Amino acid sequence: MKLPLVLVACVLAGACGSRKEPGVEDAGARALSAPAPPSAAGSGYATVTGRAPAPSAVVILTPQLELAEPAQGGTAILDQNNQMFLPGILIARTGQPVTFANSDPELHNLNVRNSETKEQSFNVAIPTGATYAYTFKRDGFYDVRCDIHPAMSAVIVASTSPYAGVADEQGSFVFNDVPEGTYTLHIYAGSNPMTKSILVRSPTTTLMLDGDGS
Repeated sequence: MKLPLVLVACVLAGACGSRKEPGVEDAGARALSAPAPPSAAGSGYATVTGRAPAPSAVVILTPQLELAEPAQGGTAILDQNNQMFLPGILIARTGQPVTFANSDPELHNLNVRNSETKEQSFNVAIPTGATYAYTFKRDGFYDVRCDIHPAMSAVIVASTSPYAGVADEQGSFVFNDVPEGTYTLHIYAGSNPMTKSILVRSPTTTLMLDGDGS
């Protein structure tokens, strides 16, 4: 997936004009990393830890062998409050509904486009207290804008893998209950995504990463 420019700005600034992002475990990976049946590569589960080269980096573990993936543990929600999108970077499961809410006392609209193809997913107005549901059908980064308030922006990362999240302010990330096996690690921080094949083994796999992804 090509890294959108708005996400580069988010990484450098720490967030997209919103509150500071929590670590992976608090930003959605905990809900998306519920225990799954063991993979063919092993019979155990591991905690996977590491540190990305930049704060608020998007981290995704993609299994190289087919796994019985856990169901999404909760609904991904993008809210609008105080003329900000919260969170600034939202992790969503591809094929699972995302809820868009408006907690602001004024009207907002959501103009959502695929960051790479620029194809529009939807453009809807959401009055105060209302919600809208949408399901992303393919993996990718999606830019979110409010045409009424141009300063508002966010990024949605749709991932088929349940092991996806946002690193904390130190770049640290944690995934719990990951089945043993071989994965491809993707880290999106800056203009050059990092990709690396890793072997996950229980009880803990610690990833030592540098700027080149090694």
